[in-house]
Amino acid sequence: MRNDLTRREFMMGSAAAGAGLFAARAFAGKPGPKATAADAPVFKTKLLKANIAGGIDAKQCEAFREAGFEGIETRAWSVTPDKAMAGRKIAEKFGLKIHSVMRAWVNFNNPKGADGDIASVEKALQAAAGYGADAILLVPCRTGGKCPNPWDYDYEFDPKTARITRVVKGDNAPWADYIKAQNDATDMSRAALEKLIAPAEKAGV
Repeated sequence: MRNDLTRREFMMGSAAAGAGLFAARAFAGKPGPKATAADAPVFKTKLLKANIAGGIDAKQCEAFREAGFEGIETRAWSVTPDKAMAGRKIAEKFGLKIHSVMRAWVNFNNPKGADGDIASVEKALQAAAGYGADAILLVPCRTGGKCPNPWDYDYEFDPKTARITRVVKGDNAPWADYIKAQNDATDMSRAALEKLIAPAEKAGV
């Protein structure tokens, strides 16, 4: 018997069970439960619809607004703060908020050094500040090489350092290089991100 239901499966099952109970009462000639204000779900946040765009211009913003979007994540991370501020004003004219900047993949685990990638993220942080965004999307690195099958993964790691000690059950010797690559990527990404704390605080991003 499975005991690892995903959140999606649980929610779908719960909804189906609730609908089944309501239908059973209805077919039995019994009134269903009466909904009250107390039954309404309480959400701490409001979900807003957003889309991804390249540069920010009036034509794009108008199309997004007409399609019912409320926010934009822009891929234009390398613009100057002044150009970003101009994009922000255009978006605001259409009632849109640029909430995030997609810097995407960088190479913090480059064995030759990550200074160039760190500098590019600083530039993205400055652009985000100009756009009025409070976040950037950053993928700090990636690793290659042979890895276990998805269904064989069974991670064990140190929660303080995020360094992994195994990736599968049993003998992990065949995955020694993979484990080392993962841990090197974690260590090098952490070192790079520590250098970006001050610039992020200064940008308010």
